[in-house]
Amino acid sequence: MARAPWDEAVAAWEGVGDPYQLGQALIGAAEAAAADGDRTAAATRVRRTAEIADRLGARRLREQAESLARLARLALAGDVAAPAADPGDQARHQYRLTARELEVLRLVAIGRSNREIAAELFISAKTASVHVSNIMSKLGVANRVEAAALAYRLGLVDQARPV
Repeated sequence: MARAPWDEAVAAWEGVGDPYQLGQALIGAAEAAAADGDRTAAATRVRRTAEIADRLGARRLREQAESLARLARLALAGDVAAPAADPGDQARHQYRLTARELEVLRLVAIGRSNREIAAELFISAKTASVHVSNIMSKLGVANRVEAAALAYRLGLVDQARPV
């Protein structure tokens, strides 16, 4: 992903003075920086997006920043170079869950159906179903409710996040 066009868009929206569009451009620039392996630049851009979203009360923009920070393991607060603490590391090691299974588990925990999980992760509903079955087996739980409860206990889901 090319960073230069995103950085140009950031500069253009700064010049116009439209903070929401600036935040959108910053998300693109952060994604491009993360794809290039420049974690510091990605963290700076995603943090700035979160600050703009908070100032505007733009929940969707804030969610985009949080999602990118989580996926790229970037800190939204504190030292620019410090990666965010990932509660998924414990689950990954303790329950032998893959990164994809952790993402599916987070979606199960917030009440998503297999079809909704499939749409959000760009996979088939059957693949989502297989992931859910594998997760339940690895966690040693009988159903989605128990899996969700365990995900919350492990800190994999922000409890303040609306369902």
